[in-house]
Amino acid sequence: EQPSNVGNDLTESKIIGLSIGWALLVTITGIFNIAATGVTSSMTRNVWKNLRTCLIWIVGLIICYSTGNPDLGEEWVIPGSFYILIGFSVMLGGIYIYYGKGARAT
Repeated sequence: EQPSNVGNDLTESKIIGLSIGWALLVTITGIFNIAATGVTSSMTRNVWKNLRTCLIWIVGLIICYSTGNPDLGEEWVIPGSFYILIGFSVMLGGIYIYYGKGARAT
């Protein structure tokens, strides 16, 4: 892309609207993260952030295979997807121990 065209591209209303929308989304997410940390704990906030990543990965797989278009989602790749699944399983086991079983033990 030519550097002289960058200024023209940035002045388009679509780019400005997307930039403002992105800034608002990040700001609102940050406010909710701070509020969640104040009500619960930073550990709980981080657990929810990791579960959000897991949910997005699962939705990506569903979109890929329901549409048949790997450009719209994420394909199941061997062995990489198994590593991701094992990692999420370890995380869910840790959540269970920390919040479920561990909370009753104390």
